[in-house]
Amino acid sequence: MSAKYYTCKCQCGVLCMQYDPDWGLELSMFSRHPFHSFRNRVRVAWKALCGNPYTDMVILDEQQIADIVDELVRIQNINDYK
Repeated sequence: MSAKYYTCKCQCGVLCMQYDPDWGLELSMFSRHPFHSFRNRVRVAWKALCGNPYTDMVILDEQQIADIVDELVRIQNINDYK
């Protein structure tokens, strides 16, 4: 199935939602600048080891939230018919 993309309000990243009947629902976040310095990669790894794996967040408006809810309901209905 095709992926749905939701852009952050501050344009810093994108939330990607993709459903595959065999694998399930995949949520991915892509930052606008995917190539970070080695120092930044070490910092992110350290945060993940210390229990704070989040490198950023995605801010969505009400329409994007409604679109995500609609997509999740659609996915749930696909599974109900199996």
